[in-house]
Amino acid sequence: MSLSLADLRSDLRIHTGKGASLSDGEADQLLNRAWWPLAAQLKFSEKDAEFTFTTVSGTQEYSFPSDSDSVQRVVVYDSDSQEWVPLVKQDDWNMFAKQDNDEDAFPTYYSRRNDQFIFFPVPDDEYDVRVKYQQTLADLQTSGPGVPQEWHEVILWGAVARGFFADGDWTRGKEAQAQQAMYIQSLDTQEERETIDRPMSGLKVLKRRYP
Repeated sequence: MSLSLADLRSDLRIHTGKGASLSDGEADQLLNRAWWPLAAQLKFSEKDAEFTFTTVSGTQEYSFPSDSDSVQRVVVYDSDSQEWVPLVKQDDWNMFAKQDNDEDAFPTYYSRRNDQFIFFPVPDDEYDVRVKYQQTLADLQTSGPGVPQEWHEVILWGAVARGFFADGDWTRGKEAQAQQAMYIQSLDTQEERETIDRPMSGLKVLKRRYP
């Protein structure tokens, strides 16, 4: 059973021994501070997202979604070949140095600058673009963390450790931190669990057919 935010608050009060003296706001701050690094570091499928847009002729810069964390792949539809063509990632320093003196053309490179895409060459037409990216997961909601339920204990123990550290109780804080680490080591992300569905990832020896 998944833990709601109210469940996590209740368990946090019990584990830290604070009881009702720990307000909802204080509990949420501890839980979210345990949740943020976890959500940033691990490859939860809930972070996978995609968005699409259409280029404008003569326009080089395009905005990211506000929840964008990192870009994984950018493809542009080529109507001539009727295929989605992947763009080559260019670091912004090298992209900045590029000067498009030629006529606008089908884009082949992209870079990220703050909250914008930069395309090169500058698109000469309307092209459909698809972007696969990792989104920033929101703070804990009333329904609880939006990740598999086995990770809820990891968030709880991270908050417990932070609660003890905030009180200057380093001994119990480190013990809670060790408990959290034990949970993390015993769990797999969805991506790791799904590696079992890769039958061609191993080595297969090809043998001669019998005559």
